[in-house]
Amino acid sequence: IINIDKYEQLLSKKMIQTIKNIYYAQVQHNDLKFSIFEYKIEDKKDNPIFECHYRHIDCQIMIEGSEYMYYANSSSKKVKSDINYKDDYQLFESNEYSKLLFQKVDFIVFFPEEIHSPKHYFNLGNIKRVVIKEEI
Repeated sequence: IINIDKYEQLLSKKMIQTIKNIYYAQVQHNDLKFSIFEYKIEDKKDNPIFECHYRHIDCQIMIEGSEYMYYANSSSKKVKSDINYKDDYQLFESNEYSKLLFQKVDFIVFFPEEIHSPKHYFNLGNIKRVVIKEEI
């Protein structure tokens, strides 16, 4: 989060300010969509289902805990579902992917068509993650 201003060439000022506001519990009502996810990582089972978006930038902030976020190359994907136009996502499978350690105060940005999969085991514990979507 302390490095968020370095992304001002890629993200709108509105997105950067919202990330700051959410992280510091000063959420302002605006036209960005955001959700807070809370869950517990309990085991090492891993059968990743990937998603991507076509009309939204997807920014995620880890508030509590640690998990792996997987990122797949689009050339290795296998389509698992049709595009859900209403909610702007499509699901995929892939055997080739990178693991990114996603921990407290980290944020990650996925641009349209970047294939990703959250909620993978790093260690046992509670997770609290904020997802902000901005339509482009």
